[in-house]
Amino acid sequence: MNRSLTVLTVTLGSIVAAFLLVFIGIFGVRTIENSQTRKHTKAIDQAREEYEESLKTIEITENIDSEYIKAAVVTLRKEGYVEADTREHRDDRHAVEVQMDESFNDLPLKQRCTICLNIMEEIESYLDYTYRHSNYYRLFKSYVDERLGLMDYGKGKLGIGRSFEFTFDDGTSTYEFPHQFSGHDMVMDGVKYSLVISSGQVQAVVEAQTDHKGNSSYSGTGTTTSTGTKPSGSGTYDPYDAGDYDNAEDFADDHYEDFYEYEDDYEDEDEAYDAAEEYWEDY
Repeated sequence: MNRSLTVLTVTLGSIVAAFLLVFIGIFGVRTIENSQTRKHTKAIDQAREEYEESLKTIEITENIDSEYIKAAVVTLRKEGYVEADTREHRDDRHAVEVQMDESFNDLPLKQRCTICLNIMEEIESYLDYTYRHSNYYRLFKSYVDERLGLMDYGKGKLGIGRSFEFTFDDGTSTYEFPHQFSGHDMVMDGVKYSLVISSGQVQAVVEAQTDHKGNSSYSGTGTTTSTGTKPSGSGTYDPYDAGDYDNAEDFADDHYEDFYEYEDDYEDEDEAYDAAEEYWEDY
C-alpha cells in the first residue's frame, strides 16, 4: 500500500513537474516573442520617422526634366485603416506640392495637364525608388510574414504600402490630383474635371456634372476650361480648346492630325485640315 502511494506520488510529481516545465517553456517563448515584437515595433516606427525626415531634404527638382517646375515639397502622411482592431493597414501617403513658374498658366489647359502628368510620372518613379531603398522599407521586408504580408506590431499586425497625391500651383491656378488618381480625375481651383487621355497626351478636359446628392459624373456636354486664355464664345463642349486660338489657320496647324486620327474618316490630311478650320469658324 505504501509502495503504491509512493509510486502515485512520484508519478503525480513528475506530471506536475513536466507541466511546469511546459508552462515555463511556453511562457518563456512568448516572453521572447513579445520582447522581439516590441523591439521590431520600436525599430519600424523609428525608421519611418527617419524616412519622413529624409523626404524634407531631398532635391526632387534636380531629377525632373521640366522648364516650368520651380520647387517641390514632399510631406509623408499616415493614412489607412485598422481591420478588426488588430491588423493595421498603413498607407504612407506622399503628398507632393509642386510650385510651377508663372508662365505655366499662359499655356493651353490641355498642355498644362499633359505637363503635370509627365512631372507626376517622373516624381512617382523617383519617390518609389527612394521608398523601396529606404531603411524603413528594408526593415519591414525583414520582419514581414510573407504569407500574410504583415509583421507583428504592438499587440497586433502591421502592413504598409505607399501612395502619391499631387498639387500643382502656378500662382494663378491650382491643379490637384488625388491619391486614387487613375489618369482621369483632376480638381482645378476647386472644380472637378475628367481628363481624356490618348497616347500620353491630354485630348480634352471635361468639367464634371454634379447631381443633387453631390455625386460627380462626366458628360460629353461638359465644357473645357482654359484659365488665362481667351474665353469660350459659345459655351459648348470644346475638346480642342478652340478658344485659345485667334484664327482658323493656327488652330488647324495644331489640330488637323487630331481630326485625322480621332474624328470622322477623312480621306487625307488635307481634308482633315479643312475640317479643323471649319471647326474653328463654327466655334
